[in-house]
Amino acid sequence: MVVINGIAQNDAQAIAKQVGIDRIYAEVLPLDKSNEVKKLQA
Repeated sequence: MVVINGIAQNDAQAIAKQVGIDRIYAEVLPLDKSNEVKKLQA
């Protein structure tokens, strides 16, 4: 599972660890999120 969000890296890692998410893309701006999804889909 992957999470792409705009929160700080440390906060994102802490949350992801609690819920079992292994891939995190943090501090991503809203306009850049769709580009990150496209990269993952490739």
